[in-house]
Amino acid sequence: MHIFFIGSFGSIYRRALPLIDKKSKEGDVLVVTSNDNTYKFFTNYTPFKTIQSRVNPNLVAGKDKIFKLISNIVKSKFEYRKLFKDIKGSNIYFFNTGNTIVTFSYIQKLAKHNKIFFYSSEKDKLDKQIKPTIFNSWYTKVVISFIKLTLGIDIKVRKDCHLISLCVYKEFFAKNNITDTYQEFDQNIYKKYMKKTNLEDKKVLVLWSDLVSEGRIDEKTFTEQSNQLIQLLKEYYPNKYIIKAHPNMSMLYGLMVNQPQLESYVPSQFFMYHPWKVVIADCSAALVFPEEQNLTKTKLIEMVDILKFKDSKVQKELKQFLISWNPKLLFPQSFKELERMLK
Repeated sequence: MHIFFIGSFGSIYRRALPLIDKKSKEGDVLVVTSNDNTYKFFTNYTPFKTIQSRVNPNLVAGKDKIFKLISNIVKSKFEYRKLFKDIKGSNIYFFNTGNTIVTFSYIQKLAKHNKIFFYSSEKDKLDKQIKPTIFNSWYTKVVISFIKLTLGIDIKVRKDCHLISLCVYKEFFAKNNITDTYQEFDQNIYKKYMKKTNLEDKKVLVLWSDLVSEGRIDEKTFTEQSNQLIQLLKEYYPNKYIIKAHPNMSMLYGLMVNQPQLESYVPSQFFMYHPWKVVIADCSAALVFPEEQNLTKTKLIEMVDILKFKDSKVQKELKQFLISWNPKLLFPQSFKELERMLK
C-alpha cells in the first residue's frame, strides 16, 4: 500500500497529486489529511480513498491554549493506534517539513516497519530547506521540550518569510531512514482530475485571501479596498471576471460577496490554464510559476503594495517573497495605476 500524508494544501498541485496518480498504478492508495479543504478536494475530484485525521497536526498553540496542545497530543496517540498501528510493509510519503508535528510522530512510528519517502518540489538539499532560527521565547522552549518528551521528536523553529513554524531537520531524516527525493512536475495532471468548469467567457481571475482574519488588515479598510477592485472590474470587464477565494477564507467582504466564484477548496493552480487576460491577487504564491501554467502572455498583478497592511515590515517581506519566485510580477502602487493596467 502507498500512504500519503498531506499536511499542506499547497503541496497538492505540484507534488502530492502527480505522485499519487503515479503510485496508484502500482497498488492501493490511501490519502491522509487533517485539512478540511484537502479532504474536500480529494473526495470530490479524485477516486482515491481519503481519510481525515481528527487531530490538529500543527501543535504550535498560543500561551492561552496550552491545554489544547496537550489535548491534541493525547488524541494523536489514540488516533495512531486506531488507524496505523497495524500497517507494515507499506510505502509512506510526506511533503512538508514544518508545522505538521502529529504527522511527524506518526511517521517516526511507521518507520519501524515501513519505508518512508519525503518528496520535495524543488531540487534543494535538505540542509538548504531547513534553516533553524534562534528564538529566546520561554514558551517556545517549553513547547519544543514538551513535544520531545511526549512524542520523541527533535524539532527546531524556522522563520520562512513572515511565518514562524516548528520543523524537523536532517537528524529526523537520518534517524528514521527517510529517503529524500524530488518529484518531477507533471504539467498535464490537472486535466485528468479537473471537472469541467465553464470559464469560456471569463477574462479576469481574482485570487483573494482573508487578510482580516489573518490580522494583516482591519475589516473596514479591506472592505473598502475590495469594493474598489470590484468597481474597476465592473467598469472594464463587466461579467468577464470571477473570484477564487483562498481555501482558508472564512468570509468575503463588501461587494466581493455576491460575485461569481470558483470552488475555494480547489487549488488555484488548477484554474490557471484558462487563457486569462489578467490575474489579480492580493498576495498569492499561485502566480509564481507562469511558464508552467501557460500564463506568459497574461498580466499577473499582485496588490500587496496597494493594500494597507497594519505592519509594513510584513508587507515588504511578502513582496520580497513573491519577487524572489517571479520577478516579472506587476505591483501597482495605487488603484489609479491598477486601472491603467486593466485598460
